Amino acid sequence: MNNGKSRLISTLDANLVAMILFLCCAVFGFMNGFSGWISLMVLALAVVLFFLDSNSFVRRCAVQTAFFSIIALISTFIFRTILISWLFLGAFIIYIPSLIFFFVLIDWIVRVIVVALAVISCVQAYNGYRFKVPFLGDLIDKVCDKLGVF
Repeated sequence: MNNGKSRLISTLDANLVAMILFLCCAVFGFMNGFSGWISLMVLALAVVLFFLDSNSFVRRCAVQTAFFSIIALISTFIFRTILISWLFLGAFIIYIPSLIFFFVLIDWIVRVIVVALAVISCVQAYNGYRFKVPFLGDLIDKVCDKLGVF
């Protein structure tokens, strides 16, 4: 399926721009374990592409990538920042390695799911189709409708 040319980078197809965006999301979602807030870079890229590229396929993929980045950020913030800080700086200064490992494991599982969805979306975008994310697809469609992306 041909989704036309990207309006921001006129030499690239919209499929390729969306594929690159999802690939960045997958790579940075994986690297999020090494430096926790690197998902902000993908979120910034998605926002820039949303506002600067007027191709509707690229804009829908940018909204989907923004959702992926926000999920990764929230997971990192909750499971690595708040809960582990609570264990170290709580009223009872305790150190429970198994509980810390459990929180990091939950964060890792959430980010692996995000990376898997981003890889599937990347392959689908390269083929010219938009992947409807399970559990989030309807919400992403509603946000796109509110933002005027058709």
